[in-house]
Amino acid sequence: MLGRLVEAFTGNTSAAVGRALVGALLGRPERLDSLSEKDLAALLRGYPADVQPDAARALSAVRARQAERLARLQSVEATLVRGNIDAGRRLFFGKSLCSTCHAVGREGGRFGPDLTSIGDIRSRHDILEAILFPSVSFAREYDTYRVRTTAATHTGCSRSS
Repeated sequence: MLGRLVEAFTGNTSAAVGRALVGALLGRPERLDSLSEKDLAALLRGYPADVQPDAARALSAVRARQAERLARLQSVEATLVRGNIDAGRRLFFGKSLCSTCHAVGREGGRFGPDLTSIGDIRSRHDILEAILFPSVSFAREYDTYRVRTTAATHTGCSRSS
């Protein structure tokens, strides 16, 4: 979701807006996890020279977080052995709560993508990344949004289907 929100800043060249954007990103580093370094660099390049030192820090932080995730993924990947379907099922439908949002076959939630055939369309690395870092990337049509009104907060997906 944050990626789409940041897209709203495309074309803006105000130094104040650029500083506020970079400050918001650096103030909560986890916000950087769902941003593409390439897209963020293109966006920040449009801001004035006095914003660029902070923009460089944000890009450096994105690179560092991506490197940390990659190192952790590679470390875990190196320890993986053959999977255990029963143990995976117990985690998916139990302790890890994956089935709250996702379905496999006819079981589970419909809030997130159906994972029945995920192994056919995603690599082992991609699946492991989604398990270890579930908030880093979402299928576009399943981006979550939080809307806060004076009466309540609502969280959900905005889908046309």
